[in-house]
Amino acid sequence: MPLLRSERATAALLIACAVLGLAVANTPLSGAVLGVRDAALVVPGTGLDLTVGGWVTDGLLAVFFLLAAIELRHELTAGALASVRSALVPALAAVGGVIAPALVVLLLVHDPAGRAGWPIPTATDIAFALGILAIAGGRLPTRVRALLLALAVIDDLIAIVLIAVFFTHEIEPVPLALALPAVLLFGLVTARVRRTPVAIALAVPLGLLAWYLVHAACARRSNPGRMPSCCRSSPSRRHSSRSRRCR
Repeated sequence: MPLLRSERATAALLIACAVLGLAVANTPLSGAVLGVRDAALVVPGTGLDLTVGGWVTDGLLAVFFLLAAIELRHELTAGALASVRSALVPALAAVGGVIAPALVVLLLVHDPAGRAGWPIPTATDIAFALGILAIAGGRLPTRVRALLLALAVIDDLIAIVLIAVFFTHEIEPVPLALALPAVLLFGLVTARVRRTPVAIALAVPLGLLAWYLVHAACARRSNPGRMPSCCRSSPSRRHSSRSRRCR
């Protein structure tokens, strides 16, 4: 559907759903909605015992992060942030966006239990950030949009690594080690065979396998989406410029 392919339409839908969720949470229907969220959806024989909310946060958000990271990688390799100098600005801004809220928590929160959560506010709400960026994107220069995209994604990536390091107490090393070759194979497939049914037929199972293995290792939900995207090949500069002219 053309509507679902529009960045502005999907961003507006995201914001509308957030407003609707806030409204429902403050009505008598909140109990029923929470019951649906906490309902179990088990895949027999796989060890995937997640609730409906878990499938959203661990499954659908992995797809979202995959798409966001693929767009960022394109900007870093063949787009407005292809040079080291251009990419350095959002990277430094992202580091500052991680350090500043962490310092605020450490300076203002004196309760030891509260201070232990200092990595949590370092994360950017990337879904809403990109949603607002999509709505206002037509009025922004391409370079500014690429900078804000990189800032949001890099900031969120750093924050998720911090949260995974400081809040993950049990990690299964075997599935985590097995996830690495799955990610590398994903990158190899997309580098060698581009935009063909064969590439899709191979890349989708490899991506799902990487997601399953990282999930089994109890790592953070967005890692499976980001790792394959970082290995995914990007079109060359020449191909990108030709595509922009065709548009």
